[in-house]
Amino acid sequence: MDAAEYGRMVDMYTASGAVASAIALAKDLGVLEILYKSEVPLTSQDIADKGQLKERYVRELVSALVTGGVVQVDSTSTLFHINAEFKPVLREKSIFTRMVPYFGEKYGSILKCCTKDGPAGVRYSEHPVLFDMMDEMRAETQNQLLDRDVLPVVPKLQERLNSGIDVAEIGCANGTLILNLCARYPASHFTGSDVVESVLDIARSRASDRGISNSEFITLNVCHIPDSPKKHYDWIFLRDVVHDLPDPEGCLSGIYRMLRPGGYFSMLDFGLQGSLHDNVGKVGISYMYASSTFICLPESYQEQQSAALGPCFGVGKARELLLKAGFVLVHEHHSGWNEGEVHFVCQRPE
Repeated sequence: MDAAEYGRMVDMYTASGAVASAIALAKDLGVLEILYKSEVPLTSQDIADKGQLKERYVRELVSALVTGGVVQVDSTSTLFHINAEFKPVLREKSIFTRMVPYFGEKYGSILKCCTKDGPAGVRYSEHPVLFDMMDEMRAETQNQLLDRDVLPVVPKLQERLNSGIDVAEIGCANGTLILNLCARYPASHFTGSDVVESVLDIARSRASDRGISNSEFITLNVCHIPDSPKKHYDWIFLRDVVHDLPDPEGCLSGIYRMLRPGGYFSMLDFGLQGSLHDNVGKVGISYMYASSTFICLPESYQEQQSAALGPCFGVGKARELLLKAGFVLVHEHHSGWNEGEVHFVCQRPE
């Protein structure tokens, strides 16, 4: 092993995690927000005063961010700022650093799940802070997602939404995406569903606060859709849901039954390409496998016979599942801005 490779491994194994933890702490303390809003460099005392924080902790924390390349400092090592062009990038990507304390919170539970005689999994509802993190991630990127990777990709979708159709989102959580669509397309009716009632209450409250009247939110276990659903839809979409389910085949078959003939189904998920060996050295893929270990598998592994796909189940397996459910795969759209995200556009035959 040469010196460069050794250094890279040390950075990955130790420094990267420490810097991510520092970013998460700075975000939660409001330090990043203070630096985002400031148009001039600030001292650690300025930051502490604005955030009602202890200066000594602030100084150590921003020093970690400076040496980690996150925050900039002047030649006196006393004035801190974030470059203007870097602010939107850091605002978006810093959301993911919240996973570090979340992993720590779940560490003991996951340790037990991994043992042969331990519990099968841990439900999202046992650590509801995840819904807040996912909501923040979606809120920050919702318009990019809809305008680049969803609405233009489904044939004549925007035209039909303007005319008025029935739409359902599976696994809507706090309702970020579906309420965005409700506001854009008042002629259409939108149904959001989830298995966790508490997050649906948040979605209902948000709809009420925003004066949105073309939405409803229902509790639904998508793995157990009746053979004859009470309502059918013209377009159904979900994002990052299928790989979290104990029975993805049952889910997709149920969605097929919920669609009107000729209706479209959008499955957005992480699309791993190539084998494990093909992805050696790709830190982003490593992040997805680690996230799956702490988040996705424990949710989907509700019983011993659960599919437990995980987000890295691959585009080939996704195609296989969709075709088995009876869908026609119309288009496979790979995001140009969100690396790894794939929009599988499917249709129920007439």
